Parts: sequence; structure tokens; C-alpha cells
Amino acid sequence: MSHRLKYFLFVLVLVLATPPAANAQTGRKFPHAVLGLNLGYFQPLGAWNDHRYARNIELFNGGALFDAELELRFRQVGLALCGGYSALHTGAWQNYAAARGDKVEASASFTQLGGLFRIYLHEREADAFSFDFGMNYAMPTGQEKIATGVYDYDFLKSRLGFTAGVGYHRRLSSTVALAFRIGGMFVPGGVAYAGGEKHDLNGLAITVGIRFDGSNPAAGRKIDDEIFSAAIVEARREVHADTAQIRADTSSHSIGLTVHADTTMSDSLAQISQATLTRADDEAETAGSSARFLFFAFNDDQLDLRSLQVQAELENLFNKFQQQPVRRIEIKGFADNLGDAMYNLRLSERRAQEVKDELVRRGVPAEQIFCFGLGANQPLQSNDTPAGRMMNRRVEVNLIYSN
Repeated sequence: MSHRLKYFLFVLVLVLATPPAANAQTGRKFPHAVLGLNLGYFQPLGAWNDHRYARNIELFNGGALFDAELELRFRQVGLALCGGYSALHTGAWQNYAAARGDKVEASASFTQLGGLFRIYLHEREADAFSFDFGMNYAMPTGQEKIATGVYDYDFLKSRLGFTAGVGYHRRLSSTVALAFRIGGMFVPGGVAYAGGEKHDLNGLAITVGIRFDGSNPAAGRKIDDEIFSAAIVEARREVHADTAQIRADTSSHSIGLTVHADTTMSDSLAQISQATLTRADDEAETAGSSARFLFFAFNDDQLDLRSLQVQAELENLFNKFQQQPVRRIEIKGFADNLGDAMYNLRLSERRAQEVKDELVRRGVPAEQIFCFGLGANQPLQSNDTPAGRMMNRRVEVNLIYSN
């Protein structure tokens, strides 16, 4: 194994050990553009790089690789234009010639342009695995300088080929991610000698790079204040009407709590939501129920414990638990309908578990808390609008009293 490849693998280990950014996918809009810049190592494979006149000597050795890609990213797939350049090493051939008294200066490079279709197989909040395949136009070149002159490697032919690979992306922030990819290349007839001898041009590329995401996560969460306020009022009205009958039949007390972890919400929007919640709670208390709602950002499952509003909601829940005899607490997590249904189910479970963990830290016995996720089921509002989806990203906490 060459020293260059060993150094590259060491850098790769450091990349994979880098901690991911939590909730970095929050609020992302699709489709959006992604720019990738990568450095790596290209290793020729197969008979095409064997020297024709020197047995067991490789004419080309692996070399440094630089490539770039511009991807149009949809939710589960992407379309990318890509290009790369690799400077191949010819040291083995030059050393072989020097040992026999010949001075040879050889050089070779490899350029390719093409397109990729990328499928994101398993994507979480902060990292993702992908598989890609596509076509490329390979343009290998090289020359050899000896005492009698300079000779081009005219046996290297520009040809249309194929490429495929697997990748791993670890997000560092909302707009930057580390990317690792290992891929293969196959160019039929990329090497053709004058006598008719032909070889396929094959190679293996390993790259590590940076991906710059063109999507602004905050833009995906901006909702007009009036629409947002109206959605809250409407949801409050529907919830209070539905729960009034439930409370009468089950003698249970329900507190709806949707936890918000979006620290980029504007102050004015937060004030509107707080005022609306206060009015809704005052109305609900007269009907024998209390409901409070804050909202999760898209794809978020963490409480923003820096928020005074979130702290107040949790403290309110704990106080109610202490003040009245509670038989059990039921915590139900929900999500909107964007994305994969199974993923949303797990996301809603994590949201419910996050609230349970925080209540346990405050002193509520864990054995009295039952939490589960319902995914996109039981929406409060239609998922056809951004305001409706915001209302559906919630956690509901039900306090079931002994009496």
C-alpha cells in the first residue's frame, strides 16, 4: 500500500470520527442545489495499466484525485453533474527503466465528465447513506520523454463509460456536510494499441470532501404570522370541542403539549403564538380542560431547553402532577405526513420519548409514564398547508387522574 493511500485512509478515519450535527436537516426545502468538492485517490485496475514491453511492471500507479459535482437534490433522490481530474504516477516504470540505464520521464492524467443518479437509501437527521450510478466520458492522456524525443500515449482513448458508487454524508451544520464515497469506473475499449490489442479502462476512486447545501433551512419554517395565528385559534377550537366530551366520558384530564426546538423563530411570531395560547387556555379552563401547544420544527425531535416557554410548559406539567392524584401519564408523539411513513412513526416516538425523559428528570416516576408514537395519524389540521403541518408536529401529554 502506497504512503499516499495510507495517509488518505488516515484522513478518512478522522472524517468518520467527526461528531454529526444534531437536527441539521431541520426545515429543509426540496428540491435544492448541493455543491460538492472532493479530494481522494484513484487506483487503476486491470490489464490496461500493465506495461506492454516490461513484464510485471505497471505503467501507471494510483494518484491524487480531485472532483466536483453539482447536484439537484430531491427528497430521496438526486441528479448530479460531475467532473474529476487525477494525476497518475509513473514511478514504477521510470525506476524500472533507470535500473537498466535508460532515462525515462513519463506522465499521465485522467479526466472525466458525466452525470449521476443518486438514491438516498437511509437518511437520518444528521447523516445519510447513498448509492449512485451514471455515465461518464473518460479522457485519459499521457506522454513519455526519452533521449530520442517525446512520445504521446496514443493508445489511451477517450470513451464513454459507466460509474457507480456508495456514499456516506455526515452533516456538520445546516448547510455543510462531510462526504465520503467509494466508486468504480468502467470504460470499454479505453486502451487500444495499434496492433489491435484492446483493454477496458477500469479504476477505483475513494474520495472525501465537503458538500455545501443551497437550501436555507430557516426559509422552510417561515410562515406568515396571520396564517400561523389563525391556524392556532382554529386548532384550539376543534381540540377543545372534541376533548370536552372525552373528559366528561373518561374523567381524564388532557394537556396538549407540542414542543418547539426552532431557535430561529422570530420574536414577533413567538409573541403571537404565546398570546393565542394564553387566550385558548383561559377558554379551556372554563370547560374543565387545559391545552397548550408549541411546535416542533420539521424533522426535529429535541426540546429547546434554553426556551423559557418550553421550561414553563414542563414545569406546569410537573406542578399538575404534584397537585392532583395522577394514576398515569400518556405521552403521544405525532408528525406531519411529509416523507416516509415509517420514518415519521419513529420520529414521533423519539419526540414522545424526549418529553418523557425530561419529565423523569424533573421527578415524575418513569413507571407512571407511557409513551408511544402515532406518526402522521390523527392530524389536528390538514397537511396540505405549511401552517397545518406545523400544527401536526406535536406531542400530546394526557394526565389520567385516579378519580
